[in-house]
Amino acid sequence: MALKINIQNNSMQAVPETTLNYVIVIQRWGLETPHFERSEGQVKLATLPPSCTVTANAGEIHIGGHMHGTSERHVDHIAGWKITIPRDGKNLDFTSGGFDALNDRAK
Repeated sequence: MALKINIQNNSMQAVPETTLNYVIVIQRWGLETPHFERSEGQVKLATLPPSCTVTANAGEIHIGGHMHGTSERHVDHIAGWKITIPRDGKNLDFTSGGFDALNDRAK
């Protein structure tokens, strides 16, 4: 599994190439108890012309776990994520709800 990210340039100028940084928190299941793992990395983005959209895949995460009948409660899943894009000397941060608490619990 990967986190699919769509980036659109709504400005009238091209956005120069940059690097997108990501942190993904995965809830994994051992026997019957969950634990959290963190996956970090970077995706290089090419120059993005005005009014164009690009799709990037962040991370390749193995999903495992086990099922009790049809319940997916004990199947690994992405619990939270954070995307950081440097732009004009500043960082644009995008996070899922509750990311900070999940990130603190992750190994």
